[in-house]
Order: sequence, then C-alpha cells, then structure tokens
Amino acid sequence: MGSCIIWGSKTKNNCQEQDLREALERKDVDVNVWTPNNNGKAENELFFIRNLFYSYMKTYDSKNEPNVVKKLRKYEQKNTFLNSVDGLIQVRDKLKMDEVLRKLKVPHIKTYELHNESSWVIDWINETSDRFSNGVIIKDRFGGMGKGIIRAKKQGSLYLCDISCVDGLEQEYVNESLSKNDLKELFSNNLADYKLIGQPYIKSNHEFKTVKESESIRVVSFDENYISMRRVAESPINNLSLSKNKAVKGGAIKTQSTDQEKEFSSRISQELGLFLAGYDFIRTNLDYYKDDSGALYLPREIKKRNDVSLLLEVNGIVQYGGIQELYKDEFNISDMIAESIKNRT
Repeated sequence: MGSCIIWGSKTKNNCQEQDLREALERKDVDVNVWTPNNNGKAENELFFIRNLFYSYMKTYDSKNEPNVVKKLRKYEQKNTFLNSVDGLIQVRDKLKMDEVLRKLKVPHIKTYELHNESSWVIDWINETSDRFSNGVIIKDRFGGMGKGIIRAKKQGSLYLCDISCVDGLEQEYVNESLSKNDLKELFSNNLADYKLIGQPYIKSNHEFKTVKESESIRVVSFDENYISMRRVAESPINNLSLSKNKAVKGGAIKTQSTDQEKEFSSRISQELGLFLAGYDFIRTNLDYYKDDSGALYLPREIKKRNDVSLLLEVNGIVQYGGIQELYKDEFNISDMIAESIKNRT
C-alpha cells in the first residue's frame, strides 16, 4: 500500500484535513490533501474522503451523477476507500436511511416524506397532532449543519414553533406562537427550495426531567473507537451552532457511549463501508411513547426494554473539532485516526 490521500475541501475550509495531515506526518505516513480540482493519478492508495461537497447532494441523481462523484468512483476502482462513496451518498439522504435502519434492525425515529407545499405540510402537522405528543420536526431531506429545521406543535388554532435554525432569520424564535397564515408564509419564504421530510419530536430522559433543556448524544465512531458527548441546549432543536452564536444557551458535556450506541454505530458503519462517522442518538424511555402511533421503529427485542438509545441521524462527513475540545487533555482524535490509517497502509 502506498501513501494516503485525503480528499478535502478548498484551502480556506480545510482545517480538519490539515490536522489529519499533520497527525499522519508525525507517524511518518506519506499524505497529500486533494481538492475536486486535482486530476492526479492514484493507484493502490488509501483514500479518505473528508468532504463530499454536499451542495451537489441536494439535486443528486444516481442516473446523472455530478462530475465530482464520477471522479471519485473512478478513483475508488483502483484504490482503497476508507469511507465508501455509496455509503456517504446514502447517509446524506435521510429518507433512504430510514430503509437502511429498518434493514439493520436499528431502533430509530421514523421519517416521513412530505410534499413541499405549505398547505399540505400544515395539514400533515394537524393530522399528526393527536399521534405525536410532542409535535414534529420538519427539515431538508438532504440537509446538514442544523440548517432549515422547524419544530411545530399545534395548540388550538396556533402553532408553537422553534424556528431558530431557519436560514435568514436573525432572532432567536424559540417557542414562537404562529398563526396558520404565519406558518404558511414561513414555509413559502424559507423552505420552498427544500425536499422536505418530517419526524415526530422525541424528548430525551433529560428533557423530561429538566423541562426546558433538550439533549442529544453525538458518537464519533472510527475503527471500533467510540467517543461521545452530550449536547444540551435551551431549545427544542439541539443544535450546538446556536449556542456558539449565542442564539440559545447550551454546550457539550463528556459522556460514555452505551453498549447500544456502540452496537448500532458499528452495525451501520459495516453496512455502509464507513471508517469514520458521527451518530446522533436520543436516550429516552419507551414508556413515554406507548400511545404515539407511528413515531418509532422498534425491533422486537428492543420493545421489551424501557430505556433505549434511538438513532436520530448519521453524519458521514463528521466534524469532530467540538468533541476534541472536550477531551483535549486526554487524547487527540486526529492522532487516533492517523494511527488507525497507518495500520492500514
């Protein structure tokens, strides 16, 4: 095996790629960072994709793939890819991932395809109000970085919403009461270009105990290593970027991955050919959701348990700078990833 090629982003955005480059060089691994403009030849190399250029994924068509994906597929034929091209494309499509998770018998929050027409979406919110006790999350099927997400819960003739993640809105907008016409206008003005999906909003054990704080678990998984953090925020939408931008209070706390989280993460990584991925879970009690018809997919063996980690989302191009900051006095994640890569060269 020859050197390692990190397929990255443009120079101004590639700090994570450079961290990995430096970590690999410290371990005497020959490494190069390539961008989409690189047309070099490669054979019998290790390829590690750090950026699949998600802007292409919003209009992804398997019958007419973007040139950048075609290029990567050609490289994949002659080299060893640490994160497979097909795996990275699959995790980007949240609706398709629902099918993958069912196949693998991973308990998760169900995903529903929505028509992007404001009246239709509001009718769906109304129809699910009796089935999903905590309201719903509506977001971009191919989205990322916590953008374009709305939480809505019908309350009488109004809708209690968290719209703090909607692009173009500068204010906090957590627990904002909107009329039907307000909500229609919001969808038409801010989400018209998205392919929409809907999910029931599932509270964690922590959220039931604290009322105002949401919680999710991020597990960074690579080569059977599992590094985890709890993300806590005073907002139903658990998005750390909101905390960084002072839109809401929140932060990250160290935690240990549960056996379930390790098992489910490993199962998905093996199925999709992912060397490095991020897995988001909600730790909750199934007793809370006995009457929420259609909210959860639960394999038979999980239904017998109370506390469970439900998979919320998979991130194939995971940024781990935030979780590294939590553990900086204990270890360096880039060094650990570099050691795993070195063992494969």
